[in-house]
Amino acid sequence: MRRGLTRCIAWMALWGLLCFPLGRLIKRLRPDWEKAPYAEWRWEDSGRAYEKVGIRRWKDFVPDVSKMFSLIVPRKAFTGRPDAAKLRDMLMETCVAELVHYILCVTGLPLLGLWPGLGGTAVYIIYVVLGNVPFIMIQRYNRPRFRKMLSAAEARERRLAHAGTDTVEQ
Repeated sequence: MRRGLTRCIAWMALWGLLCFPLGRLIKRLRPDWEKAPYAEWRWEDSGRAYEKVGIRRWKDFVPDVSKMFSLIVPRKAFTGRPDAAKLRDMLMETCVAELVHYILCVTGLPLLGLWPGLGGTAVYIIYVVLGNVPFIMIQRYNRPRFRKMLSAAEARERRLAHAGTDTVEQ
């Protein structure tokens, strides 16, 4: 039992460390939050579906990699009114984080073989349900809110740019 659990923990730690730089590489691909698999599903109802499972109460209590590696991963909280560029970056970060957690779910499958039987199955289920699904839900919950904020920021920036050209022309 102890050997199987040790193998599982080592595997999860290894993939956790490998997926961190992988996430930085994924960001370079500039994932599109408007397209699958990141686009909102109808049943999500702009994030309201996640509110039914109390996401507002628990989302701030899960570990945040941006706090652990603040020099590498952008902070996920806003100070003041974010501009459109910051919001686009945050939207992309939600895509990266979501994809990394999907990858972690898949790379966790060998846990079933590292500790055959009920032990590995239990570890895998806990790993997916507690270690990845909540983070995927948070990204999918935040994305529609960030998109709405982005639309407002872009409109505000257009108004300011237009106001600036009006005063130059006069």
